[in-house]
Amino acid sequence: MKSLQFLRSCYSLLISLYPKTYREEYGSELQTVFSLSIDDAMRLGRLEIRKAIIHEHLRERRKTKMTGKFSSRFEFPHGSRSEFLAVVASFVIPVAVILFVRALIYYIFGVVPADTLWLNIIFAVFFFGSLLGMLAVGLAEGAPRWFLPYLGFMLSIINLFTHTLVFPPSWSGFVFLRQASRFIRGFVRQGTVWIGVIVLAILLVLIAALIPKFRPFYRRLKDDWTLLAFIIYGVVPLAILTTLDDYQGEDLYVLVANLVLAIGGWFYVRNQNPWKRYAILFIGLTLSMAVAAVGKAIIYKYFWVGVRHFTWQSETMSTVTLWVWLALFMLAPLALKLLPGASNHSHMSDTVVV
Repeated sequence: MKSLQFLRSCYSLLISLYPKTYREEYGSELQTVFSLSIDDAMRLGRLEIRKAIIHEHLRERRKTKMTGKFSSRFEFPHGSRSEFLAVVASFVIPVAVILFVRALIYYIFGVVPADTLWLNIIFAVFFFGSLLGMLAVGLAEGAPRWFLPYLGFMLSIINLFTHTLVFPPSWSGFVFLRQASRFIRGFVRQGTVWIGVIVLAILLVLIAALIPKFRPFYRRLKDDWTLLAFIIYGVVPLAILTTLDDYQGEDLYVLVANLVLAIGGWFYVRNQNPWKRYAILFIGLTLSMAVAAVGKAIIYKYFWVGVRHFTWQSETMSTVTLWVWLALFMLAPLALKLLPGASNHSHMSDTVVV
């Protein structure tokens, strides 16, 4: 009996070498089986036991890598500092990278990227490669809330690309508007550039509703309709970049405008009331576009080099027109409340990880 007790003690010591989670789940069962089958256990010998220990350690490490190591890096609690930093990154980093690479190319080669085709190609490969990488991460994580502005940024890029395919650079506007005022022509022309954003947003909602894999994301959009507004909010950085693209010295205004957007994103993720969150996005949109409009007016009035075809007032008005279109797009998420079966349980989004 003493020898059997000694063997049980040795076996218990061997079991302690297994991973903690494995011991908690199977330890008592192993002890019972060993007591009932001590002869068979002895016959297996030490080598088999050691092999089993090594096998379970490797299995536990593989399971940890698959379920925790990668995904946990991007799972941020609502309203946490990590989520805020991720939101800031989605606004600031893409624009900062564009400005930095342009400045670097100009410093090294003495030209802007638009002047040479091969620089455009290199820039596009690296920049869009990083965008696609982040897109893959966000989709793999189920489109968490911090990722939604970044998704909007991607939609804005797709929109501009498709616009160049539909409307060639030589297109001067619709023929039936040639007798209209300059304001009407500019308003419609601005709309043709950005109308694809809302079309893509609607397609995104429909795809999420129709494909079973993305239906959890669709339910989150219905439970918190401000999430779609947050996606459209992510369109603004590229809109600001394009409206100031033809101006020299616009970098400061672009960065300030995007910092305003980032601050708005911080207030959005920190607030729990859906209508307040919605108002915060409108305020962030308006203030950032105001920075762009003021910067455009200052540059055109005091620092413009070359022939002046317009006035600083008209240049400012074009930015205001762009703001009107983006504000109209921000109204679209309200339609989610009217969808069949949609329930306005926005408070649920504060407890469910997005």
